[in-house]
Amino acid sequence: MARRISQRLDDLAAAETLEIVCALPGRCHELHGDLCGVLSLDLDHPYRLLIEPTEPAPRLPDGGLDQAEDPHE
Repeated sequence: MARRISQRLDDLAAAETLEIVCALPGRCHELHGDLCGVLSLDLDHPYRLLIEPTEPAPRLPDGGLDQAEDPHE
């Protein structure tokens, strides 16, 4: 499990946008409801890594995260 977590964290550090993260293995998807804006990355069923932007993330008109937008621009 530690290897999988380390790989996911390395992927996050290397990615410039959420779109890149979501194209990598690990079934990245945005959660809904109370966890809207939080992304889930599969580790090893049933475990997953939840990530949440620490700075205001670009949003789509429907409220979801704009995965193609670089938050640092």
